Amino acid sequence: MWAAYTVQRFLHFDDIAGIRSLYGTRTVASDHFYTTSTVERDNAVSEIGYVSEGVACYVYNNKQAGTTELYRLLNPANGDHSYTTSVAEDDNTFNNLGHTREGVACYVYGTKQAATTELCRVLKTT
Repeated sequence: MWAAYTVQRFLHFDDIAGIRSLYGTRTVASDHFYTTSTVERDNAVSEIGYVSEGVACYVYNNKQAGTTELYRLLNPANGDHSYTTSVAEDDNTFNNLGHTREGVACYVYGTKQAATTELCRVLKTT
């Protein structure tokens, strides 16, 4: 685990594992992680103990006509990631909740398109 980061956009799984070894991890019934990186996915499986559940949906790695940015943020308190297409929510989560911005995860449609499937977001409140 590096002591400081200057340019890197995402924490590597060995860094997350280091943070969790120092501060622990929360116990939840289901803890999902999403990534467009096969390297990050493979590291999660081999180093952290995640189980690959396959592809959740298909997204764009580059801006396409009609798509919007899906921002990825890290909660340093527990290692969880959150995602939003809202610039206001991204700003609020960063400025008021202390999450770390990890940048654009991918590009998605903000509205229903022909032959698309909804990727639903739910919040655990308890």
